[in-house]
Amino acid sequence: MILIVGLGNPGQKYAKTRHNLGFLAVDHFVRKQLEAGKSEKCWKLDPKFKAEVCQVGPEVLVAKPQTFMNNSGLAVSLLQKFLSDLGDLGNLWIVHDDLDLPIGRLQIVKNRGAAGHRGVDSVIRALGRTDFVRFRLGIGGEEGFSPSIGNADEYVLQEFLPQQHSEVKKMIKKAVLAIEVALAKGIEAAMNRFNSK
Repeated sequence: MILIVGLGNPGQKYAKTRHNLGFLAVDHFVRKQLEAGKSEKCWKLDPKFKAEVCQVGPEVLVAKPQTFMNNSGLAVSLLQKFLSDLGDLGNLWIVHDDLDLPIGRLQIVKNRGAAGHRGVDSVIRALGRTDFVRFRLGIGGEEGFSPSIGNADEYVLQEFLPQQHSEVKKMIKKAVLAIEVALAKGIEAAMNRFNSK
């Protein structure tokens, strides 16, 4: 089983903010699977996981933690324990916004530290390991985030600027395609295809 987790904050207040890019990406991924007939109606809130979940085919479980970004690890650890109890350690893929990458840039990494991302840090602390895949979606400036953009904590909770919408839509489409390639051909193939762009 592959567990794909989009990181973000629950509630309408945060729905369109930069920090919810992980939610937006997995929403688009699930919608595309529904349209292709690979999944039925999805996104059920499951209190035992503290997350909204969607089963996509027999081998993929998609989740959006409802614990708020800084406590994402709680939901992820509950999901991982469930899969482990079923005898399936599975693969964990985390999809999240990243200040260190410019808007429009996607990078797939594995076995890396949190680099200041509190949601990823929460997952690492909850699981006690870093050997999971991360789909990093850029929200920074041309060279990533810099203090000239403003306060990082405030910046991630703001909505994208109107002139950024087109680039963000392209990045979300690219992220969905990267997930599909990773599922079909493996993470290494997805890294080779998308990390060079």
